[in-house]
Amino acid sequence: MQIGTLGTDDIPLPVNQLMAREISLIGSMRYGNVFDEAIRLVQSRRIKVEQLISDVVPLTHIAEAMAKAAGKGSSLKVQLAIDA
Repeated sequence: MQIGTLGTDDIPLPVNQLMAREISLIGSMRYGNVFDEAIRLVQSRRIKVEQLISDVVPLTHIAEAMAKAAGKGSSLKVQLAIDA
């Protein structure tokens, strides 16, 4: 998904790769005024996002996280855990 604008009108797009890998490309304009509400809904548990997270991987294993996210397996969202 491409969110927001890219800064130029002409972007080369590998459409053959999109087709061969059966990738869907969706564009979405940013809606900065809805992030606060979305965060409140998640914090209040009115919207549950845990079921969307396939795996949580430590930041030190980012290569593993990227491989899981890019794989054709069952990963929906791979989250990086940042220990403070």
